[in-house]
Parts: sequence; C-alpha cells; structure tokens
Amino acid sequence: KGVKAGFIGVGGNVAVVGAGNTAMDAARLAKRSGAENVTIVYRRTKREMPADEQELALAIADGVAFAELAAPVAQGEGLLKCEKMRLGEPDASGRRSPVGTGEYFTIPCDLVISAVGEQVDDALFAANGIALDKKGRPDFRTNIEGVYAAGDCKRGPATVVEGSADAAAFAQEVIGTPYVYEIPAAACVTKAGVNDLVYNDFFIGEGADVTVIAGCGIHTETGEPARHSGIHRFFLEKGAKVLYIEKHVGTGDQTAKKVIDPQTECFLAEDAYLEMDTSQLGGVSRSVRHTSAKLSDRAVLVIRERLLTDGDDTAQTYFTVTLDGGTLTISPRGEIDHHSARILRDRIDNEMYLNRPAILILDLSGVDFMDSSGLGLLLGRYQRAAEIGCALKLAGCSARTKKILELSGADKLFDFLAKA
Repeated sequence: KGVKAGFIGVGGNVAVVGAGNTAMDAARLAKRSGAENVTIVYRRTKREMPADEQELALAIADGVAFAELAAPVAQGEGLLKCEKMRLGEPDASGRRSPVGTGEYFTIPCDLVISAVGEQVDDALFAANGIALDKKGRPDFRTNIEGVYAAGDCKRGPATVVEGSADAAAFAQEVIGTPYVYEIPAAACVTKAGVNDLVYNDFFIGEGADVTVIAGCGIHTETGEPARHSGIHRFFLEKGAKVLYIEKHVGTGDQTAKKVIDPQTECFLAEDAYLEMDTSQLGGVSRSVRHTSAKLSDRAVLVIRERLLTDGDDTAQTYFTVTLDGGTLTISPRGEIDHHSARILRDRIDNEMYLNRPAILILDLSGVDFMDSSGLGLLLGRYQRAAEIGCALKLAGCSARTKKILELSGADKLFDFLAKA
C-alpha cells in the first residue's frame, strides 16, 4: 500500500542477501519501489534456494536478477564485492555446502538488504537442562516433565499460522483428550447462478492419527450455471498421519453447467503421512483440480484420484510438489460414460521441485487413456529426479497406456523406472 501511495521509494541498485521467501518479498518490493536494478545474492544455485517455487517465479517475473554461487564480502563506492563459490560434497542431510574459490567479482550496489533468517537463542534451554537436537531445538515434549516447546523455539523461524498450530497441540496435551471438530458431512450448492469459494485449514498435531471425510456438490433445477470452489490446506506436524476422503458430485438439470474447482495445499513435516483419496462421482461439467505439496524428510504423500466424467464433461488435474526428501505416490484413475463415444479428456500434469533425493512412485494402472503429449510431459519431468539420485518406480501401467508411451517415445524413460 505504501508503494502504491508513493510513501515508499528506493532508487539505484539494490542487493538482497538470502534466498528464502522473505528475500524474494524484499527484492520484489525494492523493484516495485523504484530501484533501477535488484539482485538476489545467494551462495548456492536456484535449485537449492529455500524459497517456495512460486515465490521464486514471481521474483523472476518482476525482473529481479540473481547472482548465484556468490558470497558477499564488502560493499562500498556503489559496488558489492562477492566471492565466487562452488558446491562441495553433500553433507549428512544431502545438502551440498558452498565452498569459496578465492575468485571475486563485483555487482552495482547502493543498498544491501539482509534477509538471511534468524536464529533462536538456545542458551535458556541449555541453562535449564532441556535436551536439544543437532539444530539446537527441543522436542515438543521436552525431556523435563511438564515442559513443552512451541513456535519458533521448536521449529526455528516460522509463521504465525505454524505457531498457532503448536498452541492447539499444547492445549490438547493439557486437556488430555483430543478436541473434536464438528465438520459437516457435505456441502451442496442448491441454487443456480451461485459462484462461491470456501476455505478449510487443518492443523494436525505431532503424532496424531486423523481421518477427514468431506464432500460437496451442486444441484440445480434450471439451466443456469453454478460454481463451487474450495481451498483446503493441511499442516501436518512430525509423525502425524491423515486420511483425507473427498467426494464431489453434480445433480439436477443436466443442461446446466456445474463447475467444481478444488485447490489443495499440503505441508508435511518429518515422518508425516498424508493419503488423499478423492473422487468426482459424475455430473460435474468441468473441474480443474490443483494440488500442491511440500514434503520434508521421510514424509509420505499418496494421491489417489478417481475422475468419473459423463458426455462432454471435462476434468483436469495439476500437481506441484516440492520434495525435500520424502516419498510421493501419484495414482490417477479415470472412467468415461460407457454409453458415450467420447474419449476421456482428462489431463494429468505434474511438476516436481526436488531439493534432495526422494522416492517417487507413479501408478498408471488405472489410466485407460491419456493424451500422448500430456503423458510424455508427465514422465519427462522424472528425468531430473533420476539425475539427482531419486528412486523412481512405476507401480502399474495398462496395455493401452504402454502403447501410447511407445508411440510418444516416453518409453525410453523406463531406463529410469523400475517395477514397484
């Protein structure tokens, strides 16, 4: 608001040190505030940047430049001196550490913004005998009876939302019994001309085992269109386990357009497990489904989709997954109206951003037909995963899909895929 109102202005050349979400925000704001050039300076490459992929894409779109493999040394006289870095061998976590080369270069710089994150002072914990892990953080239930850790001191620098989730987990510990949330079994739009959007956030505490059953639909008796969309976000703590079952349906006047566009965002901590079993039961004219997820080490995400379409109905599915370790299984299912000559036109697209080796499982046994270019694109993205040492497995494939693989040339990828 300040930038738009003209209260905030930055000129000249700006360097932002760091590559997290805050660094991206600072760089974009500097650019929009009038800076001639904005450069993000980072010791590793774009591939290792901790910022969310969408934040990185937005910064690039705003014209932010990047100095990769660069460590700032000194700033003065309108220049920032940086040492060229190279990536060394991976450490125990699989992340490659930057190593100085002794070579230097400069970039134009009138202002330096530091966005390298913060650290929690762990001296208080040590002074009171609270055990810490290798990152200097305590467990949620510390080794001292009745003492709990939450928020930044447990996670490191985090968000208010994550702190609120910790507070809810702490309250449940104190009460001694899980808090039961009353969630309606189904939500159904029953009026034509409606275009609504609902939000659902689920915070699952450490070690919890939860089943969520949800459903929504559209029923209209006139020819007017109706649209129902939802944004569902899952935040799973360490070791949490969730089964999410969701069903969508459209009923009533078959000439009316019924649109359901669900969007799901998943954030899985270490050892968390999320299984999403979603079904579109038919009668929905058009559905565009977006699923994004970020998996920490040893986390497991299983996506099972069943898309039942009739006549000229269409359904599209998009996955965007960031893997920092963990296991991803995608198991799409599609069916068509057997009384229709129409070919299933579902498009299954997949993007994966891999920070370090993970396990990827693709199950195509339930896909009767898929456009050859879409299928080739999907499997083509697995090449990068193979290049960084991911374990790739093909769990199943119908004879028809296999033929399309061969025709599209994507069958060559089977060198990277082993039968699960």
